[in-house]
Amino acid sequence: MGTLFRRRRYESMRIMRTLIQGPLIVASLAVGLQLASAAAPLSANDLSLARRNKSNFEAGIKRRDSSCPQVANAVSTCDSSGACDFTCGPNLLKDRDEGKCECILEGCPAVGNSTRFCNASGICDFTCNGDRKKVGDQCVCDTEGGCPSCTPSMCPIVPNAISSCTSSGMCNFNCTRGLIRFAGKCNCNEFFCTTSAFDNASNAWCNNDTGSCDFACNSGTKKVGDNCVCDVAQCSSIANVASSSCPSANAPCDFDCAAGFKRDGRQCVCDDDQCPRVPHAAFSFCNDSGTCDFDCADRFIQKDRQCVCDPARCTDVVPNGASVCNSDGSGCHTTCNVGFRLAFGQCVCDVDQCPYITNSFTFCDHSGACGFQCYPGYRKENGQCVQGSIGAALCRVNECPVIANGRRICNSSGKCDFTCLDDFTKSNGKCMRTRCTKASQCPAVANASSICSRHACSFECREGFRNVNGVCVPKPAPCTKKSIALYQGYQSGKRGQRPATVTSVEACAAYCVLRKCVSFDFYNRNQCEIQIGGGGFDRFGSAKRVVHGVPGKCSDFIGSIPIKAAGKACSNLQVW
Repeated sequence: MGTLFRRRRYESMRIMRTLIQGPLIVASLAVGLQLASAAAPLSANDLSLARRNKSNFEAGIKRRDSSCPQVANAVSTCDSSGACDFTCGPNLLKDRDEGKCECILEGCPAVGNSTRFCNASGICDFTCNGDRKKVGDQCVCDTEGGCPSCTPSMCPIVPNAISSCTSSGMCNFNCTRGLIRFAGKCNCNEFFCTTSAFDNASNAWCNNDTGSCDFACNSGTKKVGDNCVCDVAQCSSIANVASSSCPSANAPCDFDCAAGFKRDGRQCVCDDDQCPRVPHAAFSFCNDSGTCDFDCADRFIQKDRQCVCDPARCTDVVPNGASVCNSDGSGCHTTCNVGFRLAFGQCVCDVDQCPYITNSFTFCDHSGACGFQCYPGYRKENGQCVQGSIGAALCRVNECPVIANGRRICNSSGKCDFTCLDDFTKSNGKCMRTRCTKASQCPAVANASSICSRHACSFECREGFRNVNGVCVPKPAPCTKKSIALYQGYQSGKRGQRPATVTSVEACAAYCVLRKCVSFDFYNRNQCEIQIGGGGFDRFGSAKRVVHGVPGKCSDFIGSIPIKAAGKACSNLQVW
C-alpha cells in the first residue's frame, strides 16, 4: 500500500508539471514520442497509451475488483460488460493478449545525470551517473565539497546537439536550430523546423535520415554549416553580368549588368535603350535571343559585329572611273581610271597620268580621254608605236631645230617639223602669236564657244561646264542634301499618312523631305509613316525598334525636345 501511495504521489507531481509547462510542451512531447516510435517496433498509439495509463491507473483503483485475477503492476477491474480487465501502471504498455503490463524504455521519464532502464519488476527505474546518488526521483551530489567539475567534452554525445555544463557542474546540451529537446534527445519538429529558423533560407524540412532540421538557401547564398552565406560565384555566372559582389557575409550576392542590359530580378535582360551605337548602323534593337543587334545603313553590311562598306552597293556610275569601298570600309568613294584625275566628283583627263608609249607623245583628246601620236617613221599597232618600214630614215626629235613658242616633232614623212604652243600659230617656219578678226578663225574647243577678243582667240565654256586647265568639264551637281535628326527608339503618337514601303531609313528621310513633312517614323525595317502638319514632336514617346526623324539637326532641338533623354539617341543624317 505504501508503494502504491508513493507512485500516486509521483504521478500527481508529474501531472502538475505537465499542466504548468503548458500546451506547447505537451505538443512537443507528442512529436518526440512519434519520433521515438519510428526507431522501435512499437507504434505511436502504444507509446501514447502507455503515457495515458497514469490517469487510467488512478481511475482503475477506484473501480478495482478483487475477484478478478491480479496482474503485476496493474489494477484488476471489471469492464462495462462485466468481464475482468486490468489497467497498467504509469509508463507501462498493456499487452492484452499476454495479459501483462510491459515496460517501455522510451516512455520512461528522463532524470538528469541518470541512465534509464526497466527493472526486474517490469517498471521504469534509473541509476545515477558519476558521484551522484539516488534521492527520490532525482540524482544529487554524493560528496561534501559539491559535485565534481564538469567538462563539455566529457559529457555524453547527443546527436544534433552542443554539449555544455550547468552552473551546478552538471552536463547539459542545447539542440541545434529547428530541433526541440525531449526525453534526453534533440528531435525535429515541423512546427520549429521552418525557414524562420535560418537567415536567407528558401525551404526547411525534417531530415529523417539524420534526425536534423535541414534547409536550402536562397539564390545568391550557399550553405555553410547552419548558415546561408553570400556566394559571389552565383552572381558572376549569371549571363551578361559586368560585375558582382557580396554586400555582407550573410546577404545574397549582388551584381551589375553589362552595357545594353538591365536588371530583371536575378537576371540581366536586353534593353533597347542601352544597346550601344554602332557606326554606320541605321538603328539598334534587342533581337529574339535577348541580345543587342543592329541593322546597317544603306551601302553597308554587317561583318564581325561592325557595319562595313559593301562593294556590291557602290553602284554610282562614274565616266572614266568607278565607285569602290574606302580602304577602311567606312563608305564608297570614286576612283579614276589611269590617265584621269578626280575633280569635283568627276574623272577628267590628266595628261601627266596618261600612260607612256615609246616613240610617241601623249595628249588629252576632245572627249577628255588620253591619246597618243607616234613619231614620224612609226605607226600605231596594238596600242604601241612600231617602226614604219625597214631601212627608212628615222627622224630624231632631239636633233630637230628649236622653234620659239613651238614643240619639235617628226612629221609623217620622217622629217623635222614643229607645232606651236597655245595662242601661237605656225607662219613662215615660226610660231607667231595668234591674231583673229572673228571667232570662226579660232580653234574649236569641246563644250565651249570660241571668242575672238582684241585679235586673240579664247573660249567660254557652255552652261553647266567650266574651264579646268583649258578644258571645259561639267560643273558638279549643286549640293541639295538636307539634314535629318534621327531619334532611335522613339516615335510620334500622332496619326500620320498611310505608311509607304521603302528600302532604308535614308529612303524614308528622302521621302519625308520630298513631301515636305514635319516628321516621320521608320519601323519594321521598311515602313515609312510621315506626319504632315503640326510639330515634329507631337505626342512624342519611346518605342522599341522605331526611328523618329525630324528635318533639321540634333542641335536644333536640344531646347524643344519633350524627352531630354532622347537627345542621347539622336544622330544627324543627310539626304538628297
